[in-house]
Amino acid sequence: MSQKPVLTRDVAFRIGAAARELPRVELRSVINALIKLTDGQLSVEALGGVGVRGLRGALAEFGTKPSAASVQRAVRQLKTGLRDAGDANEDLRLVTCPAVQLPRSLRVAFTSHEGRWLDGGVMRCRRFLIYQVGEADAPLVDVRYPARGVGTNSLDCDVAARAAMLSDCHIVYTLSVGGPAMAAFVRMGVHVVKQAHPVPCVHVLQLLQRVIRDAPPPWMRKALAAYPAEGAKEKP
Repeated sequence: MSQKPVLTRDVAFRIGAAARELPRVELRSVINALIKLTDGQLSVEALGGVGVRGLRGALAEFGTKPSAASVQRAVRQLKTGLRDAGDANEDLRLVTCPAVQLPRSLRVAFTSHEGRWLDGGVMRCRRFLIYQVGEADAPLVDVRYPARGVGTNSLDCDVAARAAMLSDCHIVYTLSVGGPAMAAFVRMGVHVVKQAHPVPCVHVLQLLQRVIRDAPPPWMRKALAAYPAEGAKEKP
């Protein structure tokens, strides 16, 4: 290339966010790989056309071989520009409604790395997205960040801490959950639903709302009837 591409603020942010998902890859290598894949046209539209296989291959040409999972997260950042913030206030796409009151609703958790995506496991996700799901509305009411690096090597303590963060939920949607965590949720009366692949939370929420409206199973009907408008949960 005879000229360096001029980056808009949005494009620069997306590339920087993608690079953060590839901690063992130099930013220069990420940029060079993207220049190669987009023929130097580093625009939002061009980044949206970058795929996981293509990015892994281009990075390999520059001497780096990140994991498929990290490249997948990086590609999602390129396509969506979602922040991975240290707290909810830094992510404008995660504006919560903590005062929401929805009678006949369920409190539902998603294990997530990225904003509004179900794309993590119970024990490895970066945050829990908490929605209050009724027949017509499903606002995001909380974003909870599991502690990391707290100085304990006890898996049991970590499981207990993460499970306790979701003790007020009726359902937890996740990509993976181990036996100890599943046992903790069962003891608390929290239903766990595993998804096979990452998916936007809104897709799952729409399906759940359809179930709530049309054909809730017995345990769900009991939970919906018992859930008071002020938001405190009574276990089914």
